[in-house]
Amino acid sequence: MKIKILKFSIHSAKLAGKIIREGGVIVFPTDTVYGIGCDPFNDKSVKRVYEIKRRSGKPMPILAKDLNDIKKIAEMNEVEFKIASKLWPGQLTILLNAKPSFRSSRLVSEDGMVGVGRPAWFKTLIIIEESGGLLVGTSANISGLSPPQSIQELNEEILNSVDLVIDGGRCLTGKPSTVIKLVNDDRLKILRLGSITIERLKEVCEELDLTLDIESRYPLKD
Repeated sequence: MKIKILKFSIHSAKLAGKIIREGGVIVFPTDTVYGIGCDPFNDKSVKRVYEIKRRSGKPMPILAKDLNDIKKIAEMNEVEFKIASKLWPGQLTILLNAKPSFRSSRLVSEDGMVGVGRPAWFKTLIIIEESGGLLVGTSANISGLSPPQSIQELNEEILNSVDLVIDGGRCLTGKPSTVIKLVNDDRLKILRLGSITIERLKEVCEELDLTLDIESRYPLKD
């Protein structure tokens, strides 16, 4: 089957949303790199994304249109809300406690955490909105390989495995999102350094009186 590749438009975003709601899988632009998306509540679709990426049990992040959508899958305390208010919308994934009703999802880690992002790019937000407000947003690459910043960089195996590709042009940064986790309400831990810099995270920690936990290595490949 010939893969349908469409330029981003309101029409193609609506088609992408329809495909997502019907259980399909798409490739779409984000403000970091191209992502593979599906309905996070559809277990068969989520399993398919894992298979396309050749990814094992490591949970995948979910992109949300707004905070009300995040409440459907995760809980956020006051400190996490303050962090999010300073860095969202933007190129950041925060690990949050999954809601009890969502904890059976394979997108949730063994300790009950789910990675959530709130993108800034209008193209991504429109696609998420048309998909119902939440969209799996893992990078569109075979696990361990570099994530693509443009359609031209997409792996052919990925292209042949999805239902629709939305070409939104070159993504804004080319780096995956920075991933963080709040520990004991007073320590911000960097799990992956990406588009948001250590300097910016230091500023936020100083403003909120948090300790920044800086590790020696930060994997960029997802």
